[in-house]
Amino acid sequence: MNIIVIPIYKNWHLCHSLLNSLRKFEKDNIDQVYVVNDFSKDAEVDGGLDFWVSSGLIHVQVIENEENLGFTLSANKGLKTASKDFSDSDVIHLISSDVKIGGRFIERVSQVAESQKALVGQKLLYGDTGWNTFDGKIFPYLEGWFLSCTVGGWKDLGYFDDAYAPYDYEDIDLSTMAVSKGYKTIPMNLPAITHAGGGTIGYTDGRRAITERNREYFRKKWISE
Repeated sequence: MNIIVIPIYKNWHLCHSLLNSLRKFEKDNIDQVYVVNDFSKDAEVDGGLDFWVSSGLIHVQVIENEENLGFTLSANKGLKTASKDFSDSDVIHLISSDVKIGGRFIERVSQVAESQKALVGQKLLYGDTGWNTFDGKIFPYLEGWFLSCTVGGWKDLGYFDDAYAPYDYEDIDLSTMAVSKGYKTIPMNLPAITHAGGGTIGYTDGRRAITERNREYFRKKWISE
């Protein structure tokens, strides 16, 4: 079975487009979609989610946060809910709400996730991105806007580390955890999947402060003194 988890906070038009593309290209391959509403105060988000739940176009279930938690914890909430509802051999696809789907992808991604011990993504960054280099050591990582793994794999990896909340560095950490546990980190590089980039959070002085804090946490967690 294939499960989709989508955290959403704002920019409803992006999430609506994503859901519509999933319906268009993958309706028969999707068993459940969990949309985690991160305490959005946008009426368009609430109204749009109500439409998708009631329409029956695809199986959408909304998980409501009681406060704004950010991407890391919202993703975890959706992943953990799906893990309880489905078996260890099923595949959960975590997709950011600003991802664009232009064709079929689930069958190819799921085959890779099911056939080997792997964390699967769209894009693997293995060079120096400015985020993933510490004292000359580069930590390759799958970008967190599209990640797939079996339910059992997500459980084994421990999902995202909550300490990175509200966002940033959780994907570098997860990829590093996967490698440390003997998982392959496999990029699909499918033309059907693209990312708007900063379409939901954006880049501000406040975000930069969070990024620097999380960078230091990653350093303490993974780099021996």
